[in-house]
Amino acid sequence: MNPMTRVGRWITDHIIMGIALLVLCYMFLPIAFVVLMSFNEPKSRLSYEFNTFTWDNWLHPCSSAGMCSSVVTSIEIGFLATIFATILGTLVAFALVRHRFHGRAATSILIFLPMATPEVVMGSSLLALFTSAGLAGRLGFWSILVAHIMFCLSFVVVTVKARLAGLDSRYEQAAMDRYAN
Repeated sequence: MNPMTRVGRWITDHIIMGIALLVLCYMFLPIAFVVLMSFNEPKSRLSYEFNTFTWDNWLHPCSSAGMCSSVVTSIEIGFLATIFATILGTLVAFALVRHRFHGRAATSILIFLPMATPEVVMGSSLLALFTSAGLAGRLGFWSILVAHIMFCLSFVVVTVKARLAGLDSRYEQAAMDRYAN
């Protein structure tokens, strides 16, 4: 085998890995930029220029107004959205897998819709929904929680539905024999 063939074969064997690494580097670029800017002392609040190096943002993370309360609110919303989406998604998945009813196909399509819709479109649609419901000036914790539950719900339904479809129904019948409801 001549050297040119060997080089060409090595390139064809590793081209997908090289492209994947380039894509990963491109996707992690915004995160690297945020980390870099966290060591910046900006001249103005909305400055994207690196002025001077500082450790203050890391040594005193709660010095910015509202930073720690925003983190706490985000953790609360994430926790509550996970709990409610898991409960509702499991119930919907059980209904879709184990029961036959009118509108079952439409429900499946509506469940998959948030996964196929870009987040910006879903966010603006929810904003339009909340505004038309008269919540325009009072958007806050509860509207954000509902939006997160709606976004997470489809992922839970799809995951649980796939697991239930592969689960043998005899296990449920055996559990019912042992007086489980």
